[in-house]
Amino acid sequence: SYELDFWGKNRAGFNAALSRQDAAAADTHAAQNLLASAVVRSYLNLQNAFAQHQVLEKVLEQRSEVLKLTRGRFDAGLDTQVEVKQAESALAAAQVELTQIETTTAQLRNQLAALSGAGPQRGHEIKPAQLTAPAGLVPDSIPLELLARRPDVLAARLRAQASQREIDAAKAAFY
Repeated sequence: SYELDFWGKNRAGFNAALSRQDAAAADTHAAQNLLASAVVRSYLNLQNAFAQHQVLEKVLEQRSEVLKLTRGRFDAGLDTQVEVKQAESALAAAQVELTQIETTTAQLRNQLAALSGAGPQRGHEIKPAQLTAPAGLVPDSIPLELLARRPDVLAARLRAQASQREIDAAKAAFY
């Protein structure tokens, strides 16, 4: 049987379905962008943790030297037990911070391995890297048209078009 589409009901329904399909494809791209940004963010956090670990190792060495000097001064009668206890507590605090950053590093390694779809051993293969941003990497201004290309914004626009076409189909069905 044939149905004449005088008022455009079928055409509007077809166009609404196409817009919903395009919106689903845009949602897929948005999910891919979200995953990629999560991987990059996790990697940069891991590199930051590596850098913090290096700094804390140096701090730990310095505080142990200060403790050794303070004990020597105490033995020579130049310092009191208070200074020795302060140096010991500063060393203990640095050791706690180092343990915390090691735990954070292990968590970030596992997070990165999970985000990349690999096993935990993949995260342990990641080594510290020297990250430097080249000059002029980020432009001073970004055109507004670039925002319209974001998959989540595109999906929302396509859903709004689909809703408008469904309204057109409902109006045509009424007539």
